[in-house]
Amino acid sequence: MEQALQGNIGRFTLPEIFQLIANSRKTGTLGIQKDDDIVMVYFKAGRIIYGYGPRQTFHLGQLLKDR
Repeated sequence: MEQALQGNIGRFTLPEIFQLIANSRKTGTLGIQKDDDIVMVYFKAGRIIYGYGPRQTFHLGQLLKDR
């Protein structure tokens, strides 16, 4: 069984973290917290499939299509 990535990753930028997940083709959930706000980003084989924030729930594909 693979070891989960966890801990304080403050030395990395968010794009670097997303790139690591994409390159590693990881499946799982990334929780990002700032103060009392938490955003959850769900990955499947390194691709973002869903996101949830304090103000909304959205499917990333729909968001990109709308824009």
